[in-house]
Amino acid sequence: MDATADSSAMDGMDAEEVAALKSIFETFDTDGTGKIESKELETVLEKLGRDPAEAESMLKDVDPDRSGQITFEEFVTLMNRAKDNTPGEAPNPQVLEFLRILDEYRLKCENEGNYLEAA
Repeated sequence: MDATADSSAMDGMDAEEVAALKSIFETFDTDGTGKIESKELETVLEKLGRDPAEAESMLKDVDPDRSGQITFEEFVTLMNRAKDNTPGEAPNPQVLEFLRILDEYRLKCENEGNYLEAA
C-alpha cells in the first residue's frame, strides 16, 4: 500500500482484509496507476457483454470526489459503505451495481480458469 495513502478508510481492518481488497482492486487497475479509470471499467464491462459506454457515468456515480477515477482508499470506503449500511438507510444503488459488476467479473475469470486475473 502507498505510504502516503490516507489510512482512515482502513481503520478497523486487519492486514489480511486490506491485502484482499488490494488484490481485488489491482485486478481492475490494469495499468497499475493506483486508480480504476473509465477505460479499465470499460474493459470489464465489455468482457461481461455489457455496454462499455456505461463505464464513465457509472464511475462518476460511485466516485466520491467526482474525479472520474477510483483510488484504492475510495474503493475501500465504497466496500465499507456497502457492508456497513446504517440501519434504516438504503444502500446506494449505483454503488451496489458497481460492486456487483466487479464481483461478476471476478466470477467470470474464475469460471474461465483465469485465476490470476480473478485474484
